[in-house]
Amino acid sequence: MIKEEISSFLKREVSEQLGKVAREGLDTKMENLKAVMKRTLVVLGLWGLGLLFVLLGFAKYLPKVVGISEGRHSSSSG
Repeated sequence: MIKEEISSFLKREVSEQLGKVAREGLDTKMENLKAVMKRTLVVLGLWGLGLLFVLLGFAKYLPKVVGISEGRHSSSSG
């Protein structure tokens, strides 16, 4: 009887401690994942912004190189 009570108490305690360890490990992994996701999103955003500016600069420079108009009509109608 006492053996069974001690056995069930120990099982319950071990189970609770393993659950706590597992939760702490999962929380640590989630925090790490959140930090990595934030860092990745910031880097991708900055790369996208840089690419946007490069493409805008290229779109401004290309007509001068090719010798075409930029889309403005210079015809005078009267």
